[in-house]
Amino acid sequence: KNIKQFEVSLLDHLSKIITDKFLVTLVFNLNLVIVLTFVHNFNVKIVKKKLNNTQYQLFVGIIFSFISITSMSLPLQFMEGFQIDFRQLIIFYATIYGGMIAGFGTVIISSIYRFHLGGGGTIAGILLSWLSFFTALLVINWIKKKRGQNFRLKNSEFLLIGLYFSVIFAML
Repeated sequence: KNIKQFEVSLLDHLSKIITDKFLVTLVFNLNLVIVLTFVHNFNVKIVKKKLNNTQYQLFVGIIFSFISITSMSLPLQFMEGFQIDFRQLIIFYATIYGGMIAGFGTVIISSIYRFHLGGGGTIAGILLSWLSFFTALLVINWIKKKRGQNFRLKNSEFLLIGLYFSVIFAML
């Protein structure tokens, strides 16, 4: 009986959470993640050939910082006073695709903007952003050990790794 009441209560709560605005915001944020894949493909094919490594990493850091700020500007309203954005995933991708300079720039800009937004979860949100950056550095080192220094992820691997870590970060 208690389990049934819990299930009804949970379903009732979820139906209140999942509104049209929630779905639109979720789709928008998921599209940001998909855009990251296309941005990277564009970068590799056109921009990377014209820039040296440091310039390329700065370029990627700027692009991903804007995407992170956009994600934080349109968070998912999960519960009253509890918002979710995809900033950690964007920081993770910036580091994986752009390298340490791109990831560092993205996490700095994201942390400053998160501090500017304020709220009860500010410190936790900033710490989680840094955790995402350091996790990406660990993943890069692990992949380099497995595949060699000049590894390249396939788009499917990129998306799967990102989604895997976004689930982990969301659970934190």
